[in-house]
Amino acid sequence: MKKRVLFFAPSLAIGGAERVLVNLLKRLDYGRYDVTLCLFANFGDYLEEVPEQVKLINIFNSNFIARVFTFFQRKFGIRFPVRLLTRMKIKEDYDVGICFSDGLLTDNLLFAEKRFVKKIAWVHSCYISQESLNRVFTPDYIQKLIENRYKKLDDIVFVSEKSKEEFEELFGVHSRHHIIYNIFDTDAIVRKSKDELTLSFNPDIINIIAIGRMVDVKEYSKLIDAAAILASKGMKFEIRILGDGKLKSELTAQTESLQLTDYVHFPGFIANPYPCLKQSDILVLTSSSEALPTVLIEAMTLGVPIVSTKNSGALEITDNGKYALLTEHTVEDISAQLEKMILSKDLRVSYAEKAKERVKFFDESEVLGKVYALLANELTHPMDYINN
Repeated sequence: MKKRVLFFAPSLAIGGAERVLVNLLKRLDYGRYDVTLCLFANFGDYLEEVPEQVKLINIFNSNFIARVFTFFQRKFGIRFPVRLLTRMKIKEDYDVGICFSDGLLTDNLLFAEKRFVKKIAWVHSCYISQESLNRVFTPDYIQKLIENRYKKLDDIVFVSEKSKEEFEELFGVHSRHHIIYNIFDTDAIVRKSKDELTLSFNPDIINIIAIGRMVDVKEYSKLIDAAAILASKGMKFEIRILGDGKLKSELTAQTESLQLTDYVHFPGFIANPYPCLKQSDILVLTSSSEALPTVLIEAMTLGVPIVSTKNSGALEITDNGKYALLTEHTVEDISAQLEKMILSKDLRVSYAEKAKERVKFFDESEVLGKVYALLANELTHPMDYINN
């Protein structure tokens, strides 16, 4: 008999966790599992990629309405409407219920906790080093979360060692915790990288790419300031920041004020960024905090050398800088390390080769095996499942 599993996610909008969830859904053995995906808000560019074997349900059809109810739940503690709707929509019983994006959404999954034999939360963030998250965790709120959220879970999965460490510093050690790295569809990344380019690239300069939402944690303002330093030294380069977000107009204005419009460009969201990534000479990541940045592994898959700030996820993926050029979180060091990579073709080639070797560490079959063991309740010794 198939094991019945429900995944709960906020939406399938563009994002690292959402991409990983879709990759996982594509890889599951549907001869063994009957899978339902419940979206809090029924929207997102990844919806069309969900396998046909997955049953889709949603709490809200409208993203706007979902955000309104979330605001009232978070700000005023008004939980009844979401609790009622969740119980109405999740009408069947499941062997496993997984909140794939821990946070307020975990509480929403627990509104229907009687429907699940086993309840799991997946932690994709670092709860201390990511300032926007850390500032909400007052002592009273931490205790409330321990009692009303985390004690009700049977397992907690972390995507990196650092995300586990920071969680435990705040909430203590959960009795059943596991580290499972994100699953990557490497074949699809390579295949999609061969599609037609949607942007033009100048082969006579160094093409640098950054990919991600334009939000505070990505620190793109530092990248733009670093670009100003590089331009002042006469470097020949172009930076493309792929993505959208609340800071786009602010970052565009910063670029214009620094007279960098010939150097820094904002192509917006591109559904398939892989041809652009493959064509680029350098992938740059300037985030202040990342649990396990998907884009680094995607760049490694395509053999693109990396310059990244020393956030916890980058340190873990690159083995403390063995497989990428890491920088401090300052404009000066970001520009200095980019300058090294721009000026030295040998350095770029060296890190490209290292990247191809390192990506083998995130073997799909290993990760999928751990997911199956988790669903079968066989991850009894969590520390045995950390990739070494």
